[in-house]
Amino acid sequence: PIHHVPTEGRWDLINKLLHHIFDYKNLDGVSLYEFALDYITLLYTQPRKHLPILCLVSSQRKTGKTTFLNLLKSIFLENMTTLDSQRLISNFNGMMAGKLIVGVDESFINMDDKNGAGNKLKMLATNQTIPIERKGRDAAEIPNYVKLILCSNDENNFVKIDWEENRYAVVKV
Repeated sequence: PIHHVPTEGRWDLINKLLHHIFDYKNLDGVSLYEFALDYITLLYTQPRKHLPILCLVSSQRKTGKTTFLNLLKSIFLENMTTLDSQRLISNFNGMMAGKLIVGVDESFINMDDKNGAGNKLKMLATNQTIPIERKGRDAAEIPNYVKLILCSNDENNFVKIDWEENRYAVVKV
């Protein structure tokens, strides 16, 4: 459970950050700002609902990608963790146990490697349960409610996504 209770108040800075990141237009020319509000609302009100892998990409530095992860961490507290790409695809994934959100900062997922990184991402995005393995302990299967947020400065090659794939929401910041 989250131990703080939302209250009404000013949210000018948060709103400015969300507009900055999500005013990107999709292929139909629609701003993704409403999508962002819905995404955050669903994280909070329906944490068991599967959501797409959110990918924030920009070749520019200091665009707010990490700040967005920090905002979610301040809202969801211990229900979120931030990892690097190697920890995400590692067999020892105990840091993700029981987390709602896993942010991957500076992500690059080699989809062609033999470790099945692409399959792990898809599994985390859609499976009802996931195996959790900690060093020195037997693997266990737990319910999966993980939402992935990938942030990368590599706009084109951070992960290989097929054109027909619908498990990703890519936003150019």
